[in-house]
Amino acid sequence: MKAAIGIIKIVVLITLIVTSVYQTSRLWFDDQSDPNLFYRVFSSSTLENLESMRDAGNLITPKQLGVYLGQPNLEYTVVKKGVTYYETLRNESIKILTMGLSKDYYMGVVENLELLWGNQHTSIHLDFPIDYVSFSRNLGIPLNAVNGIESVETILIMPAFRNEIWLNIFLEDHVTGLYHHYQVPKSEIVIPNDSLVYQLSNVIASGSKTSFISTLKNNIPYYSKHILLPLPSEDNRYHDPVFMRIPFISSGVVNIPELDGYVSLYFDNPDIMKAIPLENEVRYVDGNVVVRYNIDGLLEYNRIVKENTATTSLTLALTVANQFIEQDSQRMPTEYFLKTYVQEAQRTVFYYDVGFNDYPFVLTEEVKQKYGMSHAMEVTVSGDKVIKYRRILRQIDDMNPQNKTLQAKYEAVLDQVIVEAGTLDVEIEEMYLGYSWHKDKMEMSLHWVVYYDGIPHFYPVE
Repeated sequence: MKAAIGIIKIVVLITLIVTSVYQTSRLWFDDQSDPNLFYRVFSSSTLENLESMRDAGNLITPKQLGVYLGQPNLEYTVVKKGVTYYETLRNESIKILTMGLSKDYYMGVVENLELLWGNQHTSIHLDFPIDYVSFSRNLGIPLNAVNGIESVETILIMPAFRNEIWLNIFLEDHVTGLYHHYQVPKSEIVIPNDSLVYQLSNVIASGSKTSFISTLKNNIPYYSKHILLPLPSEDNRYHDPVFMRIPFISSGVVNIPELDGYVSLYFDNPDIMKAIPLENEVRYVDGNVVVRYNIDGLLEYNRIVKENTATTSLTLALTVANQFIEQDSQRMPTEYFLKTYVQEAQRTVFYYDVGFNDYPFVLTEEVKQKYGMSHAMEVTVSGDKVIKYRRILRQIDDMNPQNKTLQAKYEAVLDQVIVEAGTLDVEIEEMYLGYSWHKDKMEMSLHWVVYYDGIPHFYPVE
C-alpha cells in the first residue's frame, strides 16, 4: 500500500514538473517579446470595458484650450498643456459633456453665439473633427444626443455662475458650420460645473496671459468659423530658432552602442535582441519584433502577431497607442499631438504631430515625400497591441531661451494669403502658429500655418 502511494506521489510530482517546464517555455519562447501576464489573465472584452470606463473622452484632445475673459485687449487666453490647471479644465469639461449630453437637453441650432459673449467660458478647438458616432461612443453618451451633427470640431462650455440655474454647451458641426445648443440644469452636474467655475477663476487670477481674438465674435472676413488668433503681446513668447539634431548618428553612421540603450525598450527581453548593421541603417530582431533605424532618423517598429478578428473600440485602441508613446517618451522626451486616425478592418492607425512648448512641428511636403509619412509619428494598433510604429526622430539641441515676443499681426498674413490665392473669394479653414519642418534643415522658425484649399501654407512670423 505504501509503495502504491509512493508511486502515485512520484507520478504527480513528475506531472507537476512537466507542466511547469511547459508553462515556462510558453512564457519565454512562444512570444519572446511579450510575456505580459496582464493580457493573458483578463479577456479582451473585460479589458475593453475597464479601459472605456477609465479613458472616456480620450479623443477630446484640444489643439487650443481657450478661456474667454471678455476684457479689453484680452478677449481670450489659451491655456498651455504645461500649466497646472490645464488637465483639470479639460477633465471637468469632459465630465460636463458626458453628463450634460446624457439626457435630452437639446435646444436646437443657433444662428449666432451672442449668449457666449456675456460670460466666461471654455473654447475647446479639437485637433481634428470627430464624427458623431465616434464622438458619442468615446464619451459614452446616447447616439441620438448628437445625431443631428455630422462631426464635432469645436466645443464651447459656459458654466452656470452664482445663482444661475442653467449651463450652456455649444457644439460646432465641422461640415455645416452650424452651432448646436444644449442647455443643462446646473442641479444635474453641480460638482463639475462648480469645479470648472473655480478653474476659470484661477485662469483669470493668474499673472501673465497670452492674448487671442475670436474670428467669429469680431466678424473677421475670410474665416469660415470660430478660430482663436494670437495678438501681439509681451506675454506671447516663443523660441526662435529651434535647433534639432538626428540622435544616435556619429560622422554620418549609426552609433550602435548608443542606439542599443534606446531600442532595448521595445523588447521585453533585450538580452536576446540582435543588432544587424546594414547599409545606412541598423536592424534589431528577436522572435517577433523587428526594429529599424536609418541615418535619416526614421525609426520603424514591427511586431508579428496573430491579429484578432474582433474590432477593438476606438477608445481602447487610443489608450494602447498613447501608453506606447508614453513609454517611448521616457527615453526620448516628446510633446505629441493626435492629429487624426484611420480605422482599417481590425486595425486603427493614429497619426501624431510632435512639437515644442505647445507649438507643433508641421511637416512640409518635401519632408512628407522623403519619409513617406503625413505626420511625424504613426501608431498602428490591433487588438490590445501596437503592431507597427513609425517615427521621425529628432532631438531639440542647444535650445535658445524664449527670446522673442509675437509682433506679427494676422491682418498682414491675410494680405499675403489674398495675394497668393489671387482672389478675394478665399475661405480660411484653419490658422495657427507652428514650426515649419523642412527636409534637410536642422533648425526651424515659427510660421503662421494657414489652411485654405485643403492644404497648409506657411508664412514667416517675422
